[in-house]
Amino acid sequence: MSLRIVLFFVFAHVLVGYAFLKDVGPGFPLDDTWLHMVYARSFGTGQGFAFNEGQLETGVTAPLWTAILAVPVTISDLLGNNPGWIRILPGLTDVTFEGRPDLAVRLLEGLIGLLLALAGFKLASRAGRWPAYFTGLLLTCDTTLMFDRFSGMETPLFGLGTILLVDALLDEKIGRSGILTGLLALIRPEGLVLGLLGFCWFKAHKKGLYRYLGTVFLCILPWMAYCFVLSGRPWPATFDVKAAMVLEPRALYESVTAMLSGTGWGWALPLLCLVGVFSLEGGRHSLGLLTASATALLFGSVFLTRPLETAGDPLYLPYYWARYAHIAWPLMLLIGATGLSALIRTAYAGVRCRPHYAILLISPMLLVGWLGRDLFARSVDLQHRFAAECQHVEALNVEAGLWIAENTERGATVAAHDTGAIRYFGDRKVIDIYGHQNFAFLQAERLGEEAAMQWLADTQPDVLAVFPALWGGPETDEFKKIWAQLPPQQGAALLEASQPYAEFFGLTKRVQTFHVDQPATVPDPTHADLAIFVAP
Repeated sequence: MSLRIVLFFVFAHVLVGYAFLKDVGPGFPLDDTWLHMVYARSFGTGQGFAFNEGQLETGVTAPLWTAILAVPVTISDLLGNNPGWIRILPGLTDVTFEGRPDLAVRLLEGLIGLLLALAGFKLASRAGRWPAYFTGLLLTCDTTLMFDRFSGMETPLFGLGTILLVDALLDEKIGRSGILTGLLALIRPEGLVLGLLGFCWFKAHKKGLYRYLGTVFLCILPWMAYCFVLSGRPWPATFDVKAAMVLEPRALYESVTAMLSGTGWGWALPLLCLVGVFSLEGGRHSLGLLTASATALLFGSVFLTRPLETAGDPLYLPYYWARYAHIAWPLMLLIGATGLSALIRTAYAGVRCRPHYAILLISPMLLVGWLGRDLFARSVDLQHRFAAECQHVEALNVEAGLWIAENTERGATVAAHDTGAIRYFGDRKVIDIYGHQNFAFLQAERLGEEAAMQWLADTQPDVLAVFPALWGGPETDEFKKIWAQLPPQQGAALLEASQPYAEFFGLTKRVQTFHVDQPATVPDPTHADLAIFVAP
Protein backbone atom coordinates (compact mmCIF):
# COMPACT_ATOMS: atom_id res chain seq x y z
CA MET A 1 0.00 0.00 0.00
CA SER A 2 1.54 3.28 -1.11
CA LEU A 3 1.98 6.37 1.07
CA ARG A 4 -0.30 8.29 -1.29
CA ILE A 5 -3.19 5.92 -0.55
CA VAL A 6 -2.59 6.16 3.20
CA LEU A 7 -2.55 9.96 3.07
CA PHE A 8 -5.72 9.97 1.00
CA PHE A 9 -7.60 7.94 3.61
CA VAL A 10 -6.14 10.00 6.46
CA PHE A 11 -7.48 13.16 4.80
CA ALA A 12 -10.84 11.49 4.09
CA HIS A 13 -11.22 10.35 7.71
CA VAL A 14 -10.40 13.78 9.08
CA LEU A 15 -12.90 15.36 6.69
CA VAL A 16 -15.81 13.01 7.36
CA GLY A 17 -15.04 12.92 11.09
CA TYR A 18 -15.21 16.72 11.26
CA ALA A 19 -18.46 16.77 9.27
CA PHE A 20 -20.01 14.15 11.55
CA LEU A 21 -18.95 15.74 14.85
CA LYS A 22 -19.12 19.45 14.05
CA ASP A 23 -22.49 19.91 15.77
CA VAL A 24 -21.98 17.31 18.48
CA GLY A 25 -21.28 18.24 22.08
CA PRO A 26 -19.42 16.14 24.64
CA GLY A 27 -20.35 12.65 25.65
CA PHE A 28 -21.41 9.40 24.04
CA PRO A 29 -24.75 7.99 22.81
CA LEU A 30 -24.93 5.23 25.44
CA ASP A 31 -24.60 5.05 29.19
CA ASP A 32 -22.82 1.73 28.58
CA THR A 33 -19.81 3.69 27.33
CA TRP A 34 -19.44 5.28 30.76
CA LEU A 35 -19.72 1.80 32.24
CA HIS A 36 -16.65 0.85 30.21
CA MET A 37 -14.97 3.96 31.61
CA VAL A 38 -15.75 2.91 35.19
CA TYR A 39 -13.98 -0.40 34.73
CA ALA A 40 -11.22 1.26 32.68
CA ARG A 41 -10.55 3.69 35.54
CA SER A 42 -10.27 0.80 38.00
CA PHE A 43 -8.05 -1.17 35.63
CA GLY A 44 -5.81 1.84 35.02
CA THR A 45 -5.28 2.37 38.75
CA GLY A 46 -4.34 -1.26 39.37
CA GLN A 47 -7.64 -2.39 40.93
CA GLY A 48 -8.52 -4.81 38.14
CA PHE A 49 -12.05 -4.96 36.76
CA ALA A 50 -13.68 -3.49 39.87
CA PHE A 51 -17.05 -1.75 39.70
CA ASN A 52 -17.08 -0.30 43.20
CA GLU A 53 -13.79 0.06 45.02
CA GLY A 54 -12.54 -3.40 45.99
CA GLN A 55 -15.49 -5.08 44.23
CA LEU A 56 -14.26 -7.20 41.35
CA GLU A 57 -17.07 -8.03 38.93
CA THR A 58 -17.70 -9.93 35.69
CA GLY A 59 -19.91 -7.21 34.20
CA VAL A 60 -17.28 -6.45 31.56
CA THR A 61 -18.22 -7.90 28.16
CA ALA A 62 -15.25 -6.35 26.34
CA PRO A 63 -12.21 -6.76 28.62
CA LEU A 64 -9.67 -5.97 25.91
CA TRP A 65 -11.45 -2.76 24.85
CA THR A 66 -11.92 -1.76 28.49
CA ALA A 67 -8.20 -2.25 29.14
CA ILE A 68 -7.35 -0.07 26.12
CA LEU A 69 -9.74 2.64 27.37
CA ALA A 70 -7.75 2.73 30.60
CA VAL A 71 -5.12 4.81 28.77
CA PRO A 72 -7.29 7.85 27.84
CA VAL A 73 -9.29 7.57 31.09
CA THR A 74 -6.18 7.52 33.29
CA ILE A 75 -4.57 10.38 31.36
CA SER A 76 -7.72 12.51 31.63
CA ASP A 77 -7.91 11.80 35.38
CA LEU A 78 -4.26 12.73 35.89
CA LEU A 79 -4.55 15.96 33.90
CA GLY A 80 -8.07 16.85 34.99
CA ASN A 81 -6.81 19.19 37.70
CA ASN A 82 -5.06 21.33 35.10
CA PRO A 83 -7.85 23.33 33.37
CA GLY A 84 -7.18 24.09 29.77
CA TRP A 85 -4.73 21.20 29.26
CA ILE A 86 -6.56 20.31 26.09
CA ARG A 87 -9.35 21.96 24.13
CA ILE A 88 -11.37 20.84 21.18
CA LEU A 89 -10.34 22.12 17.78
CA PRO A 90 -11.63 25.68 17.15
CA GLY A 91 -14.93 25.67 15.31
CA LEU A 92 -15.71 22.02 16.02
CA THR A 93 -17.80 22.79 19.07
CA ASP A 94 -17.96 25.41 21.77
CA VAL A 95 -17.65 22.77 24.50
CA THR A 96 -14.34 21.95 26.15
CA PHE A 97 -13.42 18.55 27.51
CA GLU A 98 -11.17 19.40 30.46
CA GLY A 99 -10.86 16.51 32.86
CA ARG A 100 -12.97 14.19 30.69
CA PRO A 101 -11.82 11.38 28.41
CA ASP A 102 -14.30 12.18 25.59
CA LEU A 103 -11.93 13.82 23.15
CA ALA A 104 -9.11 11.31 23.68
CA VAL A 105 -11.52 8.39 23.18
CA ARG A 106 -12.94 9.93 19.99
CA LEU A 107 -9.42 10.41 18.64
CA LEU A 108 -8.55 6.82 19.57
CA GLU A 109 -11.61 5.44 17.82
CA GLY A 110 -10.97 7.70 14.83
CA LEU A 111 -7.53 6.09 14.52
CA ILE A 112 -9.09 2.62 14.78
CA GLY A 113 -11.57 3.62 12.07
CA LEU A 114 -8.69 4.68 9.82
CA LEU A 115 -6.90 1.37 10.41
CA LEU A 116 -10.17 -0.44 9.64
CA ALA A 117 -10.47 1.30 6.27
CA LEU A 118 -6.82 0.59 5.41
CA ALA A 119 -7.16 -3.07 6.43
CA GLY A 120 -10.32 -3.36 4.33
CA PHE A 121 -8.54 -1.75 1.36
CA LYS A 122 -5.67 -4.23 1.67
CA LEU A 123 -7.98 -7.24 1.99
CA ALA A 124 -10.22 -6.21 -0.93
CA SER A 125 -7.18 -5.53 -3.12
CA ARG A 126 -6.93 -9.31 -3.49
CA ALA A 127 -9.93 -8.93 -5.82
CA GLY A 128 -8.58 -5.88 -7.67
CA ARG A 129 -8.16 -2.13 -7.32
CA TRP A 130 -11.80 -1.24 -7.92
CA PRO A 131 -13.08 -3.37 -5.02
CA ALA A 132 -10.23 -2.07 -2.86
CA TYR A 133 -11.05 1.60 -3.42
CA PHE A 134 -14.78 1.06 -3.03
CA THR A 135 -14.20 -0.87 0.20
CA GLY A 136 -11.89 1.79 1.63
CA LEU A 137 -14.36 4.55 0.79
CA LEU A 138 -17.39 2.74 2.24
CA LEU A 139 -15.49 1.89 5.44
CA THR A 140 -14.55 5.57 5.67
CA CYS A 141 -17.81 7.31 4.83
CA ASP A 142 -20.59 4.95 5.90
CA THR A 143 -22.57 6.84 8.55
CA THR A 144 -23.45 3.71 10.50
CA LEU A 145 -19.75 3.02 10.93
CA MET A 146 -19.15 6.66 11.92
CA PHE A 147 -21.85 6.29 14.57
CA ASP A 148 -19.95 3.26 15.87
CA ARG A 149 -16.60 5.00 15.45
CA PHE A 150 -17.33 7.80 17.90
CA SER A 151 -19.64 5.93 20.30
CA GLY A 152 -16.90 4.94 22.72
CA MET A 153 -17.91 1.32 22.26
CA GLU A 154 -15.84 -1.66 21.15
CA THR A 155 -17.50 -2.12 17.73
CA PRO A 156 -14.80 -0.45 15.54
CA LEU A 157 -12.03 -2.46 17.19
CA PHE A 158 -14.01 -5.66 16.65
CA GLY A 159 -14.54 -4.76 12.98
CA LEU A 160 -10.81 -4.23 12.53
CA GLY A 161 -10.11 -7.59 14.12
CA THR A 162 -12.55 -9.43 11.85
CA ILE A 163 -10.95 -8.06 8.69
CA LEU A 164 -7.46 -8.92 9.96
CA LEU A 165 -8.68 -12.43 10.81
CA VAL A 166 -10.08 -13.04 7.33
CA ASP A 167 -6.79 -11.83 5.88
CA ALA A 168 -4.81 -14.18 8.14
CA LEU A 169 -7.04 -17.15 7.30
CA LEU A 170 -6.61 -16.56 3.57
CA ASP A 171 -2.83 -16.59 4.05
CA GLU A 172 -3.14 -19.67 6.29
CA LYS A 173 -1.28 -17.92 9.12
CA ILE A 174 -2.12 -20.36 11.91
CA GLY A 175 -0.67 -18.56 14.91
CA ARG A 176 -1.91 -15.14 13.83
CA SER A 177 -5.40 -16.51 13.14
CA GLY A 178 -5.55 -18.11 16.57
CA ILE A 179 -4.42 -14.95 18.35
CA LEU A 180 -6.87 -12.78 16.42
CA THR A 181 -9.77 -15.15 17.13
CA GLY A 182 -8.92 -15.15 20.83
CA LEU A 183 -8.59 -11.37 20.93
CA LEU A 184 -11.93 -10.96 19.14
CA ALA A 185 -13.57 -13.05 21.86
CA LEU A 186 -12.07 -10.62 24.40
CA ILE A 187 -13.49 -7.64 22.49
CA ARG A 188 -16.99 -9.13 22.13
CA PRO A 189 -18.15 -12.56 23.35
CA GLU A 190 -19.66 -13.18 19.89
CA GLY A 191 -16.12 -13.26 18.54
CA LEU A 192 -15.84 -16.80 19.84
CA VAL A 193 -18.17 -18.04 17.07
CA LEU A 194 -15.45 -17.14 14.57
CA GLY A 195 -13.50 -20.00 16.11
CA LEU A 196 -15.96 -22.25 14.27
CA LEU A 197 -14.96 -20.54 11.03
CA GLY A 198 -11.27 -21.06 11.77
CA PHE A 199 -11.91 -24.66 12.75
CA CYS A 200 -13.68 -25.43 9.45
CA TRP A 201 -11.06 -23.52 7.45
CA PHE A 202 -7.98 -25.27 8.83
CA LYS A 203 -9.72 -28.64 8.93
CA ALA A 204 -10.60 -28.29 5.22
CA HIS A 205 -7.02 -27.31 4.44
CA LYS A 206 -5.66 -30.09 6.68
CA LYS A 207 -3.18 -27.75 8.24
CA GLY A 208 -2.48 -26.67 11.82
CA LEU A 209 -5.95 -27.27 13.27
CA TYR A 210 -4.85 -28.17 16.80
CA ARG A 211 -2.28 -25.41 16.89
CA TYR A 212 -4.99 -22.93 15.93
CA LEU A 213 -7.44 -24.17 18.56
CA GLY A 214 -4.73 -24.23 21.20
CA THR A 215 -3.77 -20.63 20.48
CA VAL A 216 -7.40 -19.51 20.73
CA PHE A 217 -7.80 -21.32 24.04
CA LEU A 218 -4.62 -19.82 25.50
CA CYS A 219 -5.86 -16.31 24.64
CA ILE A 220 -9.24 -16.66 26.30
CA LEU A 221 -8.25 -18.93 29.20
CA PRO A 222 -7.21 -16.12 31.62
CA TRP A 223 -10.51 -14.29 31.17
CA MET A 224 -12.55 -17.49 31.49
CA ALA A 225 -10.64 -18.37 34.65
CA TYR A 226 -11.25 -14.89 36.06
CA CYS A 227 -15.00 -15.16 35.45
CA PHE A 228 -15.14 -18.68 36.84
CA VAL A 229 -13.30 -17.79 40.05
CA LEU A 230 -15.61 -14.83 40.72
CA SER A 231 -18.94 -16.22 39.58
CA GLY A 232 -18.59 -19.96 39.10
CA ARG A 233 -19.29 -19.51 35.37
CA PRO A 234 -16.69 -18.93 32.64
CA TRP A 235 -18.55 -16.02 31.00
CA PRO A 236 -19.58 -12.44 31.88
CA ALA A 237 -22.57 -11.80 34.12
CA THR A 238 -24.42 -10.00 31.33
CA PHE A 239 -24.73 -13.30 29.45
CA ASP A 240 -27.12 -14.55 32.13
CA VAL A 241 -29.14 -11.33 32.00
CA LYS A 242 -29.37 -10.55 28.27
CA ALA A 243 -29.15 -13.85 26.39
CA ALA A 244 -32.44 -15.19 25.04
CA MET A 245 -33.15 -17.41 22.05
CA VAL A 246 -35.04 -15.74 19.20
CA LEU A 247 -36.36 -18.31 16.74
CA GLU A 248 -39.60 -16.74 15.51
CA PRO A 249 -39.17 -15.96 11.77
CA ARG A 250 -41.33 -12.83 11.91
CA ALA A 251 -39.32 -11.34 14.78
CA LEU A 252 -36.06 -12.07 12.97
CA TYR A 253 -37.33 -10.53 9.73
CA GLU A 254 -38.52 -7.39 11.51
CA SER A 255 -35.19 -6.93 13.30
CA VAL A 256 -33.15 -7.37 10.11
CA THR A 257 -35.46 -5.07 8.12
CA ALA A 258 -35.35 -2.38 10.80
CA MET A 259 -31.56 -2.51 10.94
CA LEU A 260 -31.15 -2.27 7.16
CA SER A 261 -33.75 0.49 6.85
CA GLY A 262 -32.26 2.47 9.72
CA THR A 263 -28.85 2.55 8.04
CA GLY A 264 -30.41 3.80 4.79
CA TRP A 265 -29.08 0.93 2.73
CA GLY A 266 -32.31 -1.04 2.91
CA TRP A 267 -32.27 -4.25 0.93
CA ALA A 268 -29.78 -2.75 -1.52
CA LEU A 269 -26.89 -3.93 0.66
CA PRO A 270 -27.89 -7.63 0.78
CA LEU A 271 -28.33 -7.47 -3.00
CA LEU A 272 -24.86 -5.95 -3.39
CA CYS A 273 -23.44 -8.63 -1.09
CA LEU A 274 -25.01 -11.35 -3.22
CA VAL A 275 -23.42 -9.84 -6.33
CA GLY A 276 -20.13 -9.40 -4.47
CA VAL A 277 -19.92 -13.03 -3.40
CA PHE A 278 -20.70 -14.29 -6.92
CA SER A 279 -18.18 -11.83 -8.34
CA LEU A 280 -15.42 -12.98 -6.02
CA GLU A 281 -16.15 -16.68 -6.26
CA GLY A 282 -16.48 -16.43 -10.04
CA GLY A 283 -12.91 -15.16 -10.05
CA ARG A 284 -11.93 -18.10 -7.83
CA HIS A 285 -11.34 -15.92 -4.80
CA SER A 286 -11.93 -17.62 -1.44
CA LEU A 287 -12.40 -14.11 -0.06
CA GLY A 288 -16.08 -14.00 -1.00
CA LEU A 289 -17.20 -17.23 0.65
CA LEU A 290 -14.96 -16.78 3.69
CA THR A 291 -16.13 -13.22 4.36
CA ALA A 292 -19.77 -14.12 3.77
CA SER A 293 -19.45 -17.06 6.18
CA ALA A 294 -17.94 -14.83 8.87
CA THR A 295 -20.71 -12.27 8.36
CA ALA A 296 -23.44 -14.91 8.62
CA LEU A 297 -21.93 -16.38 11.79
CA LEU A 298 -21.73 -13.00 13.49
CA PHE A 299 -25.23 -11.92 12.48
CA GLY A 300 -26.60 -15.28 13.57
CA SER A 301 -24.88 -15.10 16.95
CA VAL A 302 -26.64 -11.77 17.57
CA PHE A 303 -30.06 -12.05 15.94
CA LEU A 304 -30.69 -15.58 17.26
CA THR A 305 -29.65 -14.86 20.86
CA ARG A 306 -30.80 -11.32 21.60
CA PRO A 307 -34.25 -9.75 21.11
CA LEU A 308 -33.73 -6.49 19.21
CA GLU A 309 -36.62 -4.10 19.77
CA THR A 310 -37.67 -1.49 17.22
CA ALA A 311 -39.24 0.78 19.87
CA GLY A 312 -42.40 1.21 17.80
CA ASP A 313 -40.67 2.25 14.56
CA PRO A 314 -40.55 -0.69 12.11
CA LEU A 315 -38.07 1.19 9.91
CA TYR A 316 -35.48 1.95 12.56
CA LEU A 317 -33.59 -0.13 15.11
CA PRO A 318 -32.30 2.17 17.88
CA TYR A 319 -28.54 2.12 18.38
CA TYR A 320 -29.11 0.83 21.89
CA TRP A 321 -29.93 -2.55 20.26
CA ALA A 322 -28.48 -2.20 16.74
CA ARG A 323 -24.90 -1.92 18.07
CA TYR A 324 -24.88 -5.65 18.80
CA ALA A 325 -25.48 -6.49 15.13
CA HIS A 326 -22.98 -3.87 13.94
CA ILE A 327 -20.11 -6.23 14.76
CA ALA A 328 -20.65 -7.76 11.29
CA TRP A 329 -21.19 -4.47 9.47
CA PRO A 330 -17.59 -3.87 8.20
CA LEU A 331 -17.43 -7.35 6.64
CA MET A 332 -20.82 -6.84 5.05
CA LEU A 333 -19.72 -3.50 3.61
CA LEU A 334 -16.57 -5.12 2.19
CA ILE A 335 -18.61 -7.69 0.28
CA GLY A 336 -21.13 -5.03 -0.74
CA ALA A 337 -18.37 -2.74 -1.99
CA THR A 338 -17.12 -5.52 -4.25
CA GLY A 339 -20.64 -6.02 -5.61
CA LEU A 340 -21.07 -2.27 -6.10
CA SER A 341 -17.83 -1.97 -8.03
CA ALA A 342 -18.89 -4.89 -10.27
CA LEU A 343 -22.31 -3.35 -11.00
CA ILE A 344 -20.86 0.10 -11.72
CA ARG A 345 -18.30 -1.35 -14.11
CA THR A 346 -21.05 -3.36 -15.80
CA ALA A 347 -23.28 -0.30 -16.07
CA TYR A 348 -20.41 1.76 -17.47
CA ALA A 349 -19.79 -0.89 -20.11
CA GLY A 350 -23.49 -0.85 -20.95
CA VAL A 351 -23.37 2.86 -21.81
CA ARG A 352 -21.36 2.00 -24.93
CA CYS A 353 -23.70 -0.82 -26.03
CA ARG A 354 -26.85 -0.81 -28.11
CA PRO A 355 -29.96 0.45 -26.27
CA HIS A 356 -31.48 -2.95 -25.48
CA TYR A 357 -28.14 -4.26 -24.15
CA ALA A 358 -27.56 -1.02 -22.25
CA ILE A 359 -30.89 -1.33 -20.44
CA LEU A 360 -30.06 -4.91 -19.48
CA LEU A 361 -26.62 -3.98 -18.11
CA ILE A 362 -27.66 -0.79 -16.33
CA SER A 363 -30.89 -2.11 -14.76
CA PRO A 364 -29.17 -3.90 -11.80
CA MET A 365 -27.53 -0.62 -10.81
CA LEU A 366 -30.86 1.17 -11.13
CA LEU A 367 -32.47 -1.46 -8.89
CA VAL A 368 -29.78 -0.96 -6.25
CA GLY A 369 -30.27 2.80 -6.45
CA TRP A 370 -34.00 2.44 -5.94
CA LEU A 371 -33.63 0.02 -3.00
CA GLY A 372 -31.08 2.31 -1.36
CA ARG A 373 -32.82 5.58 -2.22
CA ASP A 374 -33.03 6.60 1.45
CA LEU A 375 -29.29 6.34 2.06
CA PHE A 376 -28.50 10.07 2.04
CA ALA A 377 -31.54 11.07 4.09
CA ARG A 378 -30.88 8.34 6.65
CA SER A 379 -27.22 9.33 6.84
CA VAL A 380 -28.19 12.87 7.79
CA ASP A 381 -30.73 11.48 10.24
CA LEU A 382 -28.10 9.24 11.87
CA GLN A 383 -25.81 12.22 12.41
CA HIS A 384 -28.65 14.09 14.10
CA ARG A 385 -29.52 11.03 16.17
CA PHE A 386 -25.93 10.72 17.33
CA ALA A 387 -25.92 14.33 18.54
CA ALA A 388 -29.32 13.89 20.21
CA GLU A 389 -28.33 10.67 21.96
CA CYS A 390 -25.11 12.20 23.28
CA GLN A 391 -27.12 15.16 24.59
CA HIS A 392 -29.70 12.78 26.09
CA VAL A 393 -27.10 10.83 28.08
CA GLU A 394 -25.47 14.09 29.21
CA ALA A 395 -28.77 15.64 30.31
CA LEU A 396 -29.94 12.59 32.24
CA ASN A 397 -27.18 10.20 33.29
CA VAL A 398 -24.17 12.51 33.46
CA GLU A 399 -26.07 15.31 35.19
CA ALA A 400 -27.42 12.81 37.71
CA GLY A 401 -23.89 11.61 38.44
CA LEU A 402 -22.60 15.16 38.87
CA TRP A 403 -25.52 16.02 41.16
CA ILE A 404 -24.80 12.98 43.34
CA ALA A 405 -21.14 13.91 43.59
CA GLU A 406 -22.01 17.44 44.74
CA ASN A 407 -24.96 16.70 47.04
CA THR A 408 -24.28 13.42 48.84
CA GLU A 409 -21.83 12.29 51.49
CA ARG A 410 -18.67 10.57 50.35
CA GLY A 411 -19.71 7.27 51.91
CA ALA A 412 -23.23 7.25 50.46
CA THR A 413 -24.59 4.24 48.58
CA VAL A 414 -26.65 4.77 45.43
CA ALA A 415 -29.12 2.28 43.93
CA ALA A 416 -29.61 2.71 40.18
CA HIS A 417 -30.35 0.86 36.95
CA ASP A 418 -28.30 2.84 34.39
CA THR A 419 -25.12 2.78 36.44
CA GLY A 420 -22.34 3.93 34.10
CA ALA A 421 -22.31 7.73 34.26
CA ILE A 422 -23.75 7.75 37.79
CA ARG A 423 -20.81 5.66 39.04
CA TYR A 424 -18.20 7.43 36.90
CA PHE A 425 -19.18 11.01 37.72
CA GLY A 426 -20.92 10.41 41.06
CA ASP A 427 -17.91 8.55 42.50
CA ARG A 428 -20.09 6.76 45.06
CA LYS A 429 -20.75 3.11 45.74
CA VAL A 430 -23.50 1.99 43.36
CA ILE A 431 -25.90 -0.94 43.64
CA ASP A 432 -27.03 -2.14 40.20
CA ILE A 433 -30.67 -3.17 40.64
CA TYR A 434 -30.45 -5.05 37.31
CA GLY A 435 -27.59 -7.15 38.63
CA HIS A 436 -25.23 -6.59 35.70
CA GLN A 437 -22.56 -5.08 37.96
CA ASN A 438 -23.45 -6.87 41.20
CA PHE A 439 -23.00 -10.58 40.69
CA ALA A 440 -24.08 -11.28 44.26
CA PHE A 441 -27.52 -10.02 43.26
CA LEU A 442 -27.67 -12.46 40.34
CA GLN A 443 -26.72 -15.30 42.68
CA ALA A 444 -29.54 -14.32 45.02
CA GLU A 445 -31.93 -14.01 42.08
CA ARG A 446 -31.28 -17.63 41.11
CA LEU A 447 -32.68 -18.62 44.50
CA GLY A 448 -35.94 -16.85 43.71
CA GLU A 449 -37.48 -13.40 43.67
CA GLU A 450 -37.81 -13.28 47.44
CA ALA A 451 -34.09 -13.90 47.94
CA ALA A 452 -33.21 -11.26 45.33
CA MET A 453 -35.41 -8.62 46.93
CA GLN A 454 -34.00 -9.46 50.36
CA TRP A 455 -30.48 -8.98 49.00
CA LEU A 456 -31.43 -5.56 47.63
CA ALA A 457 -33.09 -4.59 50.89
CA ASP A 458 -29.95 -5.54 52.84
CA THR A 459 -27.86 -3.07 50.79
CA GLN A 460 -29.75 -0.16 52.45
CA PRO A 461 -28.92 2.53 49.84
CA ASP A 462 -29.03 6.20 50.75
CA VAL A 463 -30.00 7.40 47.28
CA LEU A 464 -32.14 5.99 44.47
CA ALA A 465 -31.52 7.22 40.89
CA VAL A 466 -34.05 5.72 38.45
CA PHE A 467 -36.49 6.39 35.65
CA PRO A 468 -39.51 7.24 37.82
CA ALA A 469 -42.08 5.95 35.33
CA LEU A 470 -40.50 2.49 35.56
CA TRP A 471 -38.93 2.22 38.99
CA GLY A 472 -40.38 5.07 41.04
CA GLY A 473 -43.74 3.39 41.49
CA PRO A 474 -47.31 3.89 40.22
CA GLU A 475 -47.71 6.99 42.39
CA THR A 476 -45.20 9.06 40.41
CA ASP A 477 -46.56 11.73 38.09
CA GLU A 478 -44.61 10.28 35.14
CA PHE A 479 -46.20 6.86 35.54
CA LYS A 480 -49.71 8.31 35.87
CA LYS A 481 -49.30 10.50 32.79
CA ILE A 482 -48.01 7.68 30.58
CA TRP A 483 -50.47 5.11 31.93
CA ALA A 484 -53.43 7.43 31.23
CA GLN A 485 -52.43 7.70 27.56
CA LEU A 486 -52.06 3.95 26.96
CA PRO A 487 -54.78 1.50 25.91
CA PRO A 488 -55.81 -0.90 28.71
CA GLN A 489 -53.61 -3.80 27.59
CA GLN A 490 -50.44 -1.71 27.31
CA GLY A 491 -51.26 0.09 30.54
CA ALA A 492 -51.51 -3.25 32.33
CA ALA A 493 -48.17 -4.32 30.83
CA LEU A 494 -46.52 -1.11 32.06
CA LEU A 495 -47.96 -1.64 35.54
CA GLU A 496 -46.65 -5.19 35.61
CA ALA A 497 -43.18 -4.15 34.38
CA SER A 498 -42.76 -1.25 36.83
CA GLN A 499 -41.30 -1.77 40.29
CA PRO A 500 -41.89 0.63 43.21
CA TYR A 501 -38.26 0.77 44.31
CA ALA A 502 -38.71 4.17 45.97
CA GLU A 503 -41.21 2.71 48.41
CA PHE A 504 -39.27 -0.56 48.68
CA PHE A 505 -36.09 1.20 49.84
CA GLY A 506 -37.96 3.79 51.89
CA LEU A 507 -36.52 6.54 49.66
CA THR A 508 -39.74 8.36 48.85
CA LYS A 509 -38.59 11.98 48.88
CA ARG A 510 -37.81 13.20 45.37
CA VAL A 511 -35.06 15.81 45.47
CA GLN A 512 -34.14 16.22 41.81
CA THR A 513 -35.50 15.35 38.37
CA PHE A 514 -33.65 15.48 35.05
CA HIS A 515 -35.78 15.66 31.91
CA VAL A 516 -35.49 15.53 28.13
CA ASP A 517 -38.45 16.30 25.88
CA GLN A 518 -37.92 13.51 23.37
CA PRO A 519 -35.74 10.66 24.64
CA ALA A 520 -33.37 9.55 21.91
CA THR A 521 -31.27 6.68 23.26
CA VAL A 522 -34.34 4.61 24.09
CA PRO A 523 -37.18 6.41 22.24
CA ASP A 524 -39.81 5.73 24.85
CA PRO A 525 -41.57 8.20 27.20
CA THR A 526 -40.61 6.08 30.21
CA HIS A 527 -36.99 7.17 29.59
CA ALA A 528 -37.69 10.91 29.41
CA ASP A 529 -37.06 11.54 33.12
CA LEU A 530 -34.45 10.40 35.60
CA ALA A 531 -35.28 11.18 39.23
CA ILE A 532 -33.28 11.08 42.44
CA PHE A 533 -34.98 9.95 45.65
CA VAL A 534 -33.74 10.05 49.25
CA ALA A 535 -35.22 9.22 52.64
CA PRO A 536 -37.92 11.67 53.80
